[in-house]
Amino acid sequence: MPDFSAEERAILSADELDLSTRSRQPQLREQSDAALAKLIEDLRTARTQATTAEADIPAPADGSAAPRGRAAYLEIAFRRASNERNRRRKLTQSASTGNAVQEASEDDAGRGVSPQPARKPVTRRARPARGNQKTTDRRGGGPRKAAPPKTTRKGETSVASIPASTTAANAKDGLAVAQPPQPAAAKGQRAASKAAPAIKASTQKAEAKTKPDGKPAETRPSATAAAPKTLTKSERKALTAKAERRAEKAEKAKAKAEKAAAKAARTDKKKHVAAAEAAKKKARKAKRKAQKTARLVRKASADDKA
Repeated sequence: MPDFSAEERAILSADELDLSTRSRQPQLREQSDAALAKLIEDLRTARTQATTAEADIPAPADGSAAPRGRAAYLEIAFRRASNERNRRRKLTQSASTGNAVQEASEDDAGRGVSPQPARKPVTRRARPARGNQKTTDRRGGGPRKAAPPKTTRKGETSVASIPASTTAANAKDGLAVAQPPQPAAAKGQRAASKAAPAIKASTQKAEAKTKPDGKPAETRPSATAAAPKTLTKSERKALTAKAERRAEKAEKAKAKAEKAAAKAARTDKKKHVAAAEAAKKKARKAKRKAQKTARLVRKASADDKA
């Protein structure tokens, strides 16, 4: 391994060797901050001068690596001094931060700041006594209460909803007792008796319309039945003009729909596709109106010929 200290003493000048020596320990640690800053500035100047002087030295012809020069040794010395300055700055910053924290704690102690109270642990709510709890269990809860009687649509109390005990008590006290519902057969007889007059009236009407020989009577045409309306000449002319206008309008709507469809197919945008659909519906509606008016014109012409 080569002796770099011997090479350094052989290459560097006296002033440069003195700067490199002062950048080593323990001399570097003993220097003040001002002396260290001046040392770094001197090393930077010497390194720049050595780099400028070695720039004109040609590289070896055999392609081997060039030997270490003055600029390389001065660069190493400059880094040692810079690292020492950075170390001192970090120590100063940490010391100032620690002093600030200590001063803040002393100030808090002097002001008598009360410590934070301890947080209470989260506890669950106490369960109520078992006697106060609401339960759906009816065991041991006394006799079952009777439900209120149900009412019908007309506000009358349903007999089926009245307990047997209540009915017996009313009969014993001399009160009116609701009658039980009648069977379905009795209900059918009452409905038949109510519908008998209506059936009889309809039978009499049917007999009145029948001839004595049993054949049904001929019905006369109603006087209110109106004959088909015949258009006048002016009305037919107005209808023909209306048919022409609607046909022309249908042609224009068809042209617009075709133009909108072509634009939608060309651009393929959502708004153009929606516009094409709307134009198509409008053209279809105009076509139906024109066809309807044309049928009315043809019908009117056929009535005139007849």
